[in-house]
Amino acid sequence: MSIDENNSTASVTSNNEFDVTRHTVVHLPHLSNVETLLEDFIIHSFPLYKISIVGEKVPQSPPFTGVAASESFNAEAMSIPEEPAQRYRDRVKAGEYLVIISASDRDMSQAISVLEMSGIRDWKIYDQAQIFTNSSF
Repeated sequence: MSIDENNSTASVTSNNEFDVTRHTVVHLPHLSNVETLLEDFIIHSFPLYKISIVGEKVPQSPPFTGVAASESFNAEAMSIPEEPAQRYRDRVKAGEYLVIISASDRDMSQAISVLEMSGIRDWKIYDQAQIFTNSSF
């Protein structure tokens, strides 16, 4: 907590060690869509180590460098209910890709801004307590 002596006001600042990690899941049909989104994250200086890609044959060359890649989807680690988790697994089996952003509230706000600037309107945020959505999925 900090106090502004001129205005006699107090404000609470976030301490990152106590921030809740949230997971945003975006599904994209083609690797080229994933590549374009990663380039947008790079342009907006979003840390790529907070992004994971699930899908077949994810390259390890730029812009994918620094991004975790997997061919399997672990929904339990992100507190994703079974029904949407199965839909995500089915999309990966069909050759589509999942982009997963794992971040604190502040970083997640930046990530959502990048998604929206990139024209992506279909995403869901998962955390231990609740699910936030901007999706018809």
